[in-house]
Amino acid sequence: MYVAGEKPDVGTYMCVMCYLELIIESDNEELPECPDCKAGIYKKVD
Repeated sequence: MYVAGEKPDVGTYMCVMCYLELIIESDNEELPECPDCKAGIYKKVD
């Protein structure tokens, strides 16, 4: 699991609350708070 504010590896991450997928394209990019449900917990999809 990954939380908002972390800088994870490049890839696609899915919000565990609403299933919105976010794409991280840079190693310096932080996971944001989910723009749909405001949760901040993700799992990596790919």
